[in-house]
Amino acid sequence: DIRHGIQMECIACTSCIDACNEIMRITKKPKGLIRYESENGLKGEKTVFWKMKTNIYLGLTLLSVIGLFLFIFNRSGLDITVLRAHENPYQILKTSNEKTLIANHFTLNLKNQSSLKMEVDIIRVEKVEGTEIEIIAATLPVTILPGKSKKNHIFIKFLKSMLEKRSHHKFQLQITTKSKDITQKYIKEITLAGPV
Repeated sequence: DIRHGIQMECIACTSCIDACNEIMRITKKPKGLIRYESENGLKGEKTVFWKMKTNIYLGLTLLSVIGLFLFIFNRSGLDITVLRAHENPYQILKTSNEKTLIANHFTLNLKNQSSLKMEVDIIRVEKVEGTEIEIIAATLPVTILPGKSKKNHIFIKFLKSMLEKRSHHKFQLQITTKSKDITQKYIKEITLAGPV
């Protein structure tokens, strides 16, 4: 019984089975002296294939396959990572009418996870009553090929007075993409930084 041996590769080899069957054929004796067999089979009883453990393994495999397909078909076509630029988190600007503006610099890492060419053509910040926000994108529109990534730098300018209210620190960044005739909107939350 090779199950009690130290060479596990014997179980998958089966060379001895083929050699034994060939000798049995030459000597005109029944084949199968060496074979794969269950303990029930050795006793002459019926071999049971569908055991509880088998059903559990089959169920887990099916769940894994279903989960994989759901993940693939439901994943977003565009993966967006918003990172604050490595230099100063903000810059203070003065306008001609003596207003104080704050500029935040962000880097957008855009990855096209679909099988179609995608064009990012609009990047905007949600409108909030009583706020003035200007967004400056370096290069728009941005064309991203399937499976490829691109970086885009954006600057967001806003009045310093906006940071006096805590609720104005976070904003929704809206990114619109076009792929063939399909237009999609993606939303990422960003935090605007400035002097306290």
